[in-house]
Amino acid sequence: WLYLDDGRDQGTAWFASDFDDSTWASGVAQLGYGDGDEATTISSGLSDNKNITTYFRHQFNVDDLSSIEKLTINLLRDDGAVVYLNGIEVVRSNMPSGVIGFNTAAAPQSVDDTEEDKFWTFNVEPSHLATGSNVLAVEIHQVSGSSSDISFDLQLIANEGDASLTWEDGESGVKYFTLNVPDDLEPEGIEMFYVSATFGDFSTFNTGHVLDNDLTDYGVLLPLNGYPRGSEQSQGLEFGVMRVGGGRQAHSIHVETKTGIFNPTSEATPADDYETRSETLTWADGEIGVKSVTIPIVDDAIAEAIEYIAIMIDGGFESPSSDPQLKPDTYLGLVFDNDASTADFDEDGYVDAIDADDDNDGVIDSYDAFPQNSSETKDSDGDGIGDNEDDDDDGDGVSDQSDAYPLDPGKT
Repeated sequence: WLYLDDGRDQGTAWFASDFDDSTWASGVAQLGYGDGDEATTISSGLSDNKNITTYFRHQFNVDDLSSIEKLTINLLRDDGAVVYLNGIEVVRSNMPSGVIGFNTAAAPQSVDDTEEDKFWTFNVEPSHLATGSNVLAVEIHQVSGSSSDISFDLQLIANEGDASLTWEDGESGVKYFTLNVPDDLEPEGIEMFYVSATFGDFSTFNTGHVLDNDLTDYGVLLPLNGYPRGSEQSQGLEFGVMRVGGGRQAHSIHVETKTGIFNPTSEATPADDYETRSETLTWADGEIGVKSVTIPIVDDAIAEAIEYIAIMIDGGFESPSSDPQLKPDTYLGLVFDNDASTADFDEDGYVDAIDADDDNDGVIDSYDAFPQNSSETKDSDGDGIGDNEDDDDDGDGVSDQSDAYPLDPGKT
């Protein structure tokens, strides 16, 4: 940011896009004084009568206006602020209504300790942007000349939200969309977000991770791909973890595989399309970089649709609680069966290989004892006969009509 902190009245010309700010000082946010957390310390003016107003400007470029559908400003201000985009006021926060002058005090109140680090969020019309050069201008106002501190930081975020990807009739291949990641000076470790995708009645989701570059020198462990996937013909699925941001102390994590999604408790069986893995990944003191576990894939001739592998993480940093760490968690690997046919049991337009509910009975296949029988979902006694057809659901020799506890083999 360029800033002017000498106490001079700038009138109204200073927030215009073409204003000459070549003589202003510059510094990175957070800017201010009095709190001790500033990246750039600015002048307060006279100690007994501090400057009421300090001015800030930042120039940035926009290449493609048509791609921007949403614009958000996150503003940290102590005490009040007015924000202009290309000469137009777009945000007024903790400031009085009416004309704002050089000596206008923030109102209605000063910022207390609970709000000094708070970012206030505002939606801004993208129509205020211009192709090419754009200018943000901000004036920070104190509540009085005796105020002890001032703080300023701002994030401008475009297109945070939904996106649509379209394939034409007969088209295949990969489509991409981009998420904007604002850069600030707050050490935040890893931030995780979910991306969900819906195609007809089939949906899936994945996770993304934003790694903070303002970390301590302990570093952080970051999964490279929370949902590794591959076909049954592939050699294996590779699950990688990267240590970045610093390398103090030696650290280890344990990685093992289980079968299932919601309650992964069993190891791989001969019927599964992968081999069990249980490995420890260790980074030495001072070491950074990627460690990985390869999960071998078994290629058979059985059509099994999608198989899910739970990749379970345990361990991470044994560093102070204030340092970021990779907590115990579970990620999913997906094996796509290359023997899957074009069969569509319920004729809903989605082949059984990708249909989560083949018989369309409202119970997903992984929980359905009879995934291709719409009249049966449970087999309580495991005799191969669904509970609706079975006259003795618990297999205790007493028919359900005569059994007061038809699902409890120990009671009749």
